[in-house]
Amino acid sequence: MKINTIIFDFDGVIVDSERLKFKDLKNLLKKRGLNLSDSFFKEMIGKKTKYFLINKFGDKLTNKQIEKIVAERNKYAHNYKPIPGVKSFIDYLKKNKFKLGLATGSRKNVVNKNINNLGIKNKFSFKVTGEEFKHSKPSPEVYKKAIRKSKDPANKIAVIEDSVAGVKSAKRAGLYCIAITTNQNKKELKGADLIVNSFKEIKKIIV
Repeated sequence: MKINTIIFDFDGVIVDSERLKFKDLKNLLKKRGLNLSDSFFKEMIGKKTKYFLINKFGDKLTNKQIEKIVAERNKYAHNYKPIPGVKSFIDYLKKNKFKLGLATGSRKNVVNKNINNLGIKNKFSFKVTGEEFKHSKPSPEVYKKAIRKSKDPANKIAVIEDSVAGVKSAKRAGLYCIAITTNQNKKELKGADLIVNSFKEIKKIIV
């Protein structure tokens, strides 16, 4: 298999943001008298906030209230820490002439702020952010759009994901998927083509 393009998810793959995002959402719901159980953390990973809230709190919140919570949380553009090894891995891929893309449900302002802070903004040839698609992962919509932007056939593309929803999204779009265990374990990520614990493991097989 000859891969030309590598598409990165953002949260949990490039930046260590999932738990902070969950904490922000938990606080916003608490202000409204609602409890976000810690047991829901892994269910939220990889999904758009709106999609998650409709599924978990749609009987307690109106669509207007959900939209307001989403807007409030989008204001939290934290400076997230990078996932260990991701910056050197991206440099390695660029050195070896791979085209890099990014596909995420996170908003453009959050993504651009963080990849700019990490010094990797110009490493990506294309990006798909949350404003550009309607249906949350595990829908394949985000990756189908990313395939079109890449201008490569699906069989020349690999995706790096960290969530069950993200793996399902990539596979439903017909892409080879590498899952990294930053937030979920190997058993949970079993739908991926390859499961690794670090970017060092991917380096050994990608070129």
